[in-house]
Amino acid sequence: MKSLKKLLSIVLCLSMLVCVFAGCKGGNNTSTTSKGTLSINSTVLSNFKMVSPTVGEKYYTNTVDVAWEGLEKDETVSLKIEKKNGSSYTTVLEKTGLTGDSFKSDDKLENEGVYKISATVNLTDGNTVTKTAEVTVLNLVKNATVNNGMDFTFKGSISEKVLNNYLSRAITYTNANSEEAIRAILNTGTKYVCRSVAEWYPSKWFEDTWFPIYKELIAEAHAVDPEIIFEGCIFETTGKDINDIKIPAFVFEAFGKKVEDRTFDHRKMLFPDGSGVNAWASGYSLPDITREETQMFIYYRACKMIDIGVEAIHLGQTKMTGKNDRNFKRWTKVIHLIREYAKKNARRNYVIINSHHPSHDFVGTDGIMLVDFNMAPLRPKAVGAANSSPQKCVLDMDSDAPYSKKISGTSPSGWTSSKYPYLVEFDNYAPGEDSVWGMDEISWIVNQPEAYRRSFLTEVRKMVSALNNNGHVALIGKRSSSYTTNGIDLYQMNDAKYCKGGLSDEEAIIAAFKAYK
Repeated sequence: MKSLKKLLSIVLCLSMLVCVFAGCKGGNNTSTTSKGTLSINSTVLSNFKMVSPTVGEKYYTNTVDVAWEGLEKDETVSLKIEKKNGSSYTTVLEKTGLTGDSFKSDDKLENEGVYKISATVNLTDGNTVTKTAEVTVLNLVKNATVNNGMDFTFKGSISEKVLNNYLSRAITYTNANSEEAIRAILNTGTKYVCRSVAEWYPSKWFEDTWFPIYKELIAEAHAVDPEIIFEGCIFETTGKDINDIKIPAFVFEAFGKKVEDRTFDHRKMLFPDGSGVNAWASGYSLPDITREETQMFIYYRACKMIDIGVEAIHLGQTKMTGKNDRNFKRWTKVIHLIREYAKKNARRNYVIINSHHPSHDFVGTDGIMLVDFNMAPLRPKAVGAANSSPQKCVLDMDSDAPYSKKISGTSPSGWTSSKYPYLVEFDNYAPGEDSVWGMDEISWIVNQPEAYRRSFLTEVRKMVSALNNNGHVALIGKRSSSYTTNGIDLYQMNDAKYCKGGLSDEEAIIAAFKAYK
């Protein structure tokens, strides 16, 4: 099992199966009482236990990988894997004489299903101790038909056509940090995963704990489908937690500064006039892009994300952080530095950048768009009676969404479009802000009847594409909502048979993809 499983799995320590009968060596358990206190004298046969996989675990692979600990000198392990068929089991693999602390094999399991994995230690006295786990095996399989005939190739730059192909296969899957997330993403044929690495308040803990896991999961997904783009987010937030992050030498060097032995200082990222201080919570504020510390941190975090396999960066609400940035001079500098790093270090020598910018005219000092595409909330508008079910919606053409706006520009890759590409997503926000049917956009769609919810995914894509052939909708993979109704506060497209709380919308996502080429 990979390091991810070792990190997330709970150590399996089942009760030892000890053969206790007359003449069985090591099984001489006796009990005596003394002054009403029961004491038990027992010979411990072995400290052997199986570490992974754990009982009930979903095992997202078709290769055999078992780990154990407590093996003593001259003891060996026998491994047996059986597939469940109704109430019986069929043996699919047996190994004997294993030593060390794990067994890794390229032997393939037959297919998805329930498997019983048994590890037996052969003690030097001739006895045995067995540990068993029953697991569900799920294969990571790329959807083979939904993207037929579409081009997703790029290197060093990206064409308008290929970018549109990616955006037409986009979903928002906030923090795709499990193999179940990767399974669902691959199954739906998703090509662009919005918000896949997202931390609202940046911290060292998140980097240390989750970046290694994301790196492994992204590599696992790319082993199946190397075309998928995972997006990392650097939001319009700063806070005291970044004070624990040491600034590496390459960041100072990129900004032409002398290398210092220090950490980031969130206070150096704040607006000098005090605006935006504690805007999100006590100690968590809106950063000012005109402050060099802000520029250095955004560059640093983008580079760290590129290093783990991320190929797209969302920069949050760039107009808010850049309200004092005349002609977006500082944003131009930071984004150009990120792109230079990507030329040397990104998987395909390019990073796709987007942001929320309400006017959608995020243009650099050289007259070229700073973003490859614009990102905006969906902005659905309620239609119908207040007590209607479902609570139907259409697109709000008068909102800050890009629907009725004529946006043109030259892309960082060099092509010019009179209809600059954009992606709209189902947004979530605090109660009291812009809302639909008294809820945020995610809460609204989650709380609609199943049939309408699923059909809307296809219908909304038709609405947007009818307005602009460069306009696209990010369907929903996973995103939290601000309102809880009937115990639901999280949208997950995942099939419920694989994911507790999943809404089983994977097929609806596939249908929505197929409906648009």
